[in-house]
Amino acid sequence: MDVARDVGAQVFFGEPDSPDIIAVPSDIQVVDRNLLGEEAWNAYCSYLDEVNDDAAYPLLDEAGEVLIREPLREDVPIIIVDSNLPQSINKFTKPNKPEGCVHYISPWLPDLVVEKVREVLTSQDGQDVKSNMSLR
Repeated sequence: MDVARDVGAQVFFGEPDSPDIIAVPSDIQVVDRNLLGEEAWNAYCSYLDEVNDDAAYPLLDEAGEVLIREPLREDVPIIIVDSNLPQSINKFTKPNKPEGCVHYISPWLPDLVVEKVREVLTSQDGQDVKSNMSLR
């Protein structure tokens, strides 16, 4: 919470088993998949598979006109802080996001989580501050 306040970011707390993780736009996501719920996590992973699937593009209409040239791409960085990380890595589906967008950090290392959030929310020069942070 302090890092969000420091960089002027808005924090959104999603409800367990809610599609908020898909519906609410954010610049970074911090997620405990055990709290989010397996059903909501699987729905999110299905969404990622759909929007990050290169094979389906370009999308054409019945006349062969291009509707959408490239995938929508969902590449919001996500920090997964499952309360039982070693077990949950095998339990939950891996999110289909571009390389470098998925970070697994133990919730018992809060300073490391804060450091990664700060790194993502601020640009390299510290000037470009992003404004939306989702916690699930």
